[in-house]
Amino acid sequence: MAAARQPLSRNLTLEHERLAGAEQQAGESGFAAHAERRLEAGERAYGHRWAQVGLPELLAELLEEAADLGAWGVLALQELEADATLRAADRDLIEVGLNAALMWGAFAHKALVIASGHCSETTAERGTPGRRDGERPA
Repeated sequence: MAAARQPLSRNLTLEHERLAGAEQQAGESGFAAHAERRLEAGERAYGHRWAQVGLPELLAELLEEAADLGAWGVLALQELEADATLRAADRDLIEVGLNAALMWGAFAHKALVIASGHCSETTAERGTPGRRDGERPA
């Protein structure tokens, strides 16, 4: 029988360093602060549930979020196409942003599928169950 997992707690220093590093690499100010606000909102709404679900479930949740970039992106592109009030230059810039979101969502999806495969192999040996597509943590 596997030993019980010790509950995790958030490492605020690590979170800030990783988010700030990603922000710097992308040349995008505001990303880290936005992500930190999302973490705080999630903690208020769901508590520390993330610390109880395990790595396979967290990767599965990230996979869903990557797919959401594609899903919301194509919906926004359809709305953009239907919106006759925008200037052509504005429309072009918005389209570039939406296409970038689609592309990065696809890149993230691919990387997470690969990561999940490695995690599944490791956790299967320990007997940790995975999650089917679309399932959310309890």
